[in-house]
Amino acid sequence: MMPKDDRSIIRSRESSGVRDVFARLGRRRRVPAGEVLFEKGEVLNSVYYVERGTVLLNVLSPEGAVKTVLVCSADSIIGESCLQTGYVNVCSAEAQEACVLLEIPRETLRQRFPTDPTLAQAIYDSLISKLQMTTTQLEWVSLVDPARRIARFLLESGSSLAVSHEALAAMAGCCRVTVTRHLGRLKRGGAVSLGRKRITVINREILERIAKGKEAPTRLSSPASPRRRLPGALRRDATGR
Repeated sequence: MMPKDDRSIIRSRESSGVRDVFARLGRRRRVPAGEVLFEKGEVLNSVYYVERGTVLLNVLSPEGAVKTVLVCSADSIIGESCLQTGYVNVCSAEAQEACVLLEIPRETLRQRFPTDPTLAQAIYDSLISKLQMTTTQLEWVSLVDPARRIARFLLESGSSLAVSHEALAAMAGCCRVTVTRHLGRLKRGGAVSLGRKRITVINREILERIAKGKEAPTRLSSPASPRRRLPGALRRDATGR
């Protein structure tokens, strides 16, 4: 059974109050796709609210392989750990697409955190969501097959997700080839459409059946299309009659 509270894509509570607090205390920053907000090993100096776009939190292996551990979409908060003095970040943050962020400096955050309940609650919610998501990720990667993990991830993404096959594979805990194969089956079965670094959900019912283990993606068939009737002469040639 899918955990009801699982979230692979991090969002804070959708509240205009949180956005207003970040807008009042910080500055708006436009970030192009591919820009790195901070690197692993850096001391964080700001906390960010994602007003628009998607930011990936990545870790890098000693061999240079990149793994996406969190996908932070609109209404997410990033960099809460800067509340801790001298905290060294354990991952990097990269804009997956063009983003609009609201940035609050660390000192401002630390001054206002004890006295602003909206800001404090938003930070707590974000930290707890990430903790819950990480715990559930470990459970699913250990116990659930890749097809169900991919379907669950797509269901949680909403109607459209700007993410590469590599990033989705990292989040689902499998290899890119496996993701590409399953996405191809989902596309042929009419569950999703695929674009350049974008996956759009077309039929949530199919994904829900797969995520719950009620249907195997290998059993999906392409939507039926009307058969073209060949002209008489060509039909006779094709059938030999």
